[in-house]
Amino acid sequence: MARPVLGATSMTRSPLVLVSLLCALVACAPAATKTPAPAESRSTTLTCDGDLSAASAELRAQYDAIRQRIEGGPLYKSVVERAGAPNRCVHAIRGGALRLTYAFPKRASIDAQIDPRIELSGERADVSGLAEPDAITLLQAAEKYAYGAKGCGIDWQKPEIEAPGTFGSARETVYRGDVCNCQARILHDGKAIIAVLIRSAC
Repeated sequence: MARPVLGATSMTRSPLVLVSLLCALVACAPAATKTPAPAESRSTTLTCDGDLSAASAELRAQYDAIRQRIEGGPLYKSVVERAGAPNRCVHAIRGGALRLTYAFPKRASIDAQIDPRIELSGERADVSGLAEPDAITLLQAAEKYAYGAKGCGIDWQKPEIEAPGTFGSARETVYRGDVCNCQARILHDGKAIIAVLIRSAC
């Protein structure tokens, strides 16, 4: 069964002199100041808006694991690192499939779709500033995260070009695999990359 495709930002340690200054300002009070959690930890407490009343029993049972997998994956991490922690999450059931959408600052987003009935899983990351080699490396990491070390057989040496693209961009570079119709896409608007996408359906 194809698994759903599923950010850790590093905290910069304060210099010793800053720690000493802060200690002096609070008179070295014994109560410790709480250190802010990393962005990805804060995101796991983000409440998703929306209605899941139409979700199947299977989706209900898998919901928490699906969220954890998305929020622990390479695409999500990349968006968090580039745009910051998400400020909104929306979930819905559309045509029997679970749709999860995360909105981030800088107009970035993650959109995931999962349907266990047809073993459909897909994830799209809309984020600006990616160079082509970085986009390929990110998608390769997403392939391994979803399908294991051997991936799903995507041939990264044989890209195809779609113009216009299937997923709404002017041009899309498509890399196809041989497991469950898996594919990775780089979406372009002119010369700029606007999104990356990985999906499969058995």
